[in-house]
Amino acid sequence: MNYDEMITSPYDGVIEEVHIKENGRIYEWDALFKIRTIGGILETISVGLSGSIKSLEVSEGEEVISGMVLAYVAEDLVVGGSD
Repeated sequence: MNYDEMITSPYDGVIEEVHIKENGRIYEWDALFKIRTIGGILETISVGLSGSIKSLEVSEGEEVISGMVLAYVAEDLVVGGSD
């Protein structure tokens, strides 16, 4: 059984890099996005879940705000080996 999870931006800034593709797979703590914050710091976005990307909502160069949805993931709900 799969559940859709939202990946949201914790920062205001600009998407510098997108490391995922729609219908691609992610694993716990993979680097998914890099966001250049309004303070100029490059932050890596990762999440503690595994699954497949159902929808990619942003692209490189796009401005984002805190809480904005970056992608939707169908979570596997399989216990992984990451801590």
